[in-house]
Amino acid sequence: MGYDLSHFTDTIDDEFKCGICHSVLKNAVQSSKCEHVFCSECINEWLNHRNFCPHNCQSLTKTDLTPAPRIIRNLLNKLQIKCEFCE
Repeated sequence: MGYDLSHFTDTIDDEFKCGICHSVLKNAVQSSKCEHVFCSECINEWLNHRNFCPHNCQSLTKTDLTPAPRIIRNLLNKLQIKCEFCE
């Protein structure tokens, strides 16, 4: 499962949200076939029960997953997080 949207100071672009849990990507992985990006935990759980991409129903297995590109990881690391004690 990804990071809850309420933990961030700004609106999060859809490109940084998991297509399964709709939260901010956590341990992002990418399909080598269709290049969709998901939380590692979400897509692995999805693939335990199905053998296709949640976005386009293309065949997908765990061996088709690779770490998300460095640019995605770098941009995710730059997202501003709210202090949990700010209130």
